[in-house]
Amino acid sequence: MLLGLVLFLGLAFAACEIDSDPSGSDDSMNRAATVNLALNKTYTSSVSASSTYPDTNSKELTDGLYDTTADYTSSRWQGRTANYNQTVDLGSSKSVKTFKCNFLKDSACGISFPTTVNFKYSLNNSSFTNAGNGTGTAVGNLKTFTYTLGTAVSARYIKMTVTRSGWAFADELEVLGEESGTAPSNLVYPVTSISAVVGTAISADTPTVTGTVTSWSVSPTLPAGLSLSSSNGAISGTPTAVTASASYTVTATNSYGSTTASVQIAVSASGNVPPSNLQYPVTSISAVVGTAIATDTPTVTGTVTSWSVSPALPAGLSLSSSNGAISGTPTAVTATATYTVTAANSYGSITKGISITVSASGGLFNTPMYGVTIETLTSSNVSQLVTALQSMSVKPTVRIVFQKENAASFYQANVAQIHNVAYVLGCVYDSEGENGTTLAAHHTRWVQYVTTLGSTVDIWEVGNEVNGEGWLGDDSQLLSDKFYDAYTYCHNLGLKTELTPYMFRPGDQSGERATMLGWLNTYIPADMKAGLDYVLVSYYDDDNGGLHDPWQSTFDNLQVMFPNSAIGFGECGFANPHAAGTAFNNRVDEYYKMTKYTTHYIGGYFWWYWGEDCITVSDSRWIKINSDCVWMSQNLN
Repeated sequence: MLLGLVLFLGLAFAACEIDSDPSGSDDSMNRAATVNLALNKTYTSSVSASSTYPDTNSKELTDGLYDTTADYTSSRWQGRTANYNQTVDLGSSKSVKTFKCNFLKDSACGISFPTTVNFKYSLNNSSFTNAGNGTGTAVGNLKTFTYTLGTAVSARYIKMTVTRSGWAFADELEVLGEESGTAPSNLVYPVTSISAVVGTAISADTPTVTGTVTSWSVSPTLPAGLSLSSSNGAISGTPTAVTASASYTVTATNSYGSTTASVQIAVSASGNVPPSNLQYPVTSISAVVGTAIATDTPTVTGTVTSWSVSPALPAGLSLSSSNGAISGTPTAVTATATYTVTAANSYGSITKGISITVSASGGLFNTPMYGVTIETLTSSNVSQLVTALQSMSVKPTVRIVFQKENAASFYQANVAQIHNVAYVLGCVYDSEGENGTTLAAHHTRWVQYVTTLGSTVDIWEVGNEVNGEGWLGDDSQLLSDKFYDAYTYCHNLGLKTELTPYMFRPGDQSGERATMLGWLNTYIPADMKAGLDYVLVSYYDDDNGGLHDPWQSTFDNLQVMFPNSAIGFGECGFANPHAAGTAFNNRVDEYYKMTKYTTHYIGGYFWWYWGEDCITVSDSRWIKINSDCVWMSQNLN
């Protein structure tokens, strides 16, 4: 801190030339539970510091920055030519015992140690109790005035009164006392064994740690060229010398204790190390028979002379012998499995596991999905439904809602007829059916339906309106467990899966269901986000007053959250069957003529009452939806 000198001392000060060293130390922070209670606390001063050397932002007395060089020009000093007092507010009552403040002497420049430095304490900033005058032994031109009470006292306000005969330059005021706190813990480095090469920068190895860390250290000293960050403990740099493999212990410390973690580091001459840090950008691949996958090209540190994979990749996929990329067009359905890729050279190897699933081709992912819904499917209406579907100008995808009271065998023959003329999206549980269903019962029904209808259902809806508030039940974790169980059961069989979130008017739901995206992010597991084939949003204007989050940002965010999924629209329409006319036509256009929001956007629009509104081919409502599906085929590719 700097305090200005008045003009009549200007010549004397100009004659003083003292080297400046910006480094500082804090020798008061050396006991586990004894802390500087005044650190970064606010204070008031009865006399302002010199304008030439101000108390910048009125915080330099307690900012924890020290000068050890007795250089009055250092910005860490403040000085005054009048007697003064300063009062620090600790923020609340604390147990205090020791008071300290550093002062500077430079006789040639008119700066002397104070005559007295008195300390008082108070609980109310009105009635102060005298502690005593600080004493200390000068070390060169520095002196710390210290007063320690016989026993600790409770105080919130600490007043320091400085009496001087010349200029008084003060640095840092400390109030030491016992305060309970928590030592850092759970120090974890993501890479615990670093194989480095001389002249090649390593990737920064940045740890995670629980709690506050005030200092970082490492023992022994890191290999030449590497350093430990004093702010976050990251190990980084470019090694400059070969160093044998050794364990380096990093310590994260605060006033209450410390925690350690060890990192093994070896630095070899260029080329004399095994490969390391093998990473694939996609670690879970959901492929479709007959559709080429996006090439998954890894990064790796070091030289690789050979690539291998075990077990053999699914038929049609291959591993590049030059760079380890996985690519190709799968030719057969393959259940989910982990494939271990090995990158090797003569000095060793590194491995990485990749999960791959190959599902049957439904011809849907890269083409528009023309959606309609059948809520009631029986032997009495199936013939008329087949005619209405078969007459459409495009091949539709029919979402069949399997009623909770019916066994799978009830639908078997009728679903087969529908599947002859359309793709089938099977809804094993409509949203309301989830309420009151246990996980065990949920799984049993799923096994029954997939076993019975698996050959005639192209896509399985593993969760419907999953984030809806109330009608599915209130236990989000149970719902998540049920959806995940259905997904993993189907996914591991190589079947296509679809999830339906529910869009609602802003502010209509609360708590953990306050936003659709928030619930999905919290309750849909990461591997499910990566593996779902379709995510289709349900929304009804009538139930939400026509209000909703912007569709563009909604689908953009869904595509980020579900990067491997086709994105589209699920249930839509009116809240009840609706008569033909302008209102009906406008509502159909509102959905079926939506723009292609993302690269994976495929349409959908599963008109809920299609089975009631559009079952007759000559009906203008059938004609309208068929016409808009033709528009989709021309504009949504």
